[in-house]
Amino acid sequence: MKKMAFAVVVAVGLSTVAPAQAQHVDYVASQIPPTYQGDIERFCKRGYTRHRWISVVPEMGIWMPIWKKFNTQYIPSFVERCFSGGQIPS
Repeated sequence: MKKMAFAVVVAVGLSTVAPAQAQHVDYVASQIPPTYQGDIERFCKRGYTRHRWISVVPEMGIWMPIWKKFNTQYIPSFVERCFSGGQIPS
């Protein structure tokens, strides 16, 4: 019985940390973190852990926070760039 209760608690806890998608926000087209030195492919594969979020499904622009508080500065760029295959959308 205790194992079942623990499993339910874990399942509920994990469901609150589901992948997220950012809403469309205007951004500076060239804005990706300076640590990637313009390498969009790496940015799309990894996300930006310094700002406490990671890439989950980059080709769909899906990311996930890895901490309760996270910085959203580069998320609009991630969503737009990675969803469009690394290109700057028109």
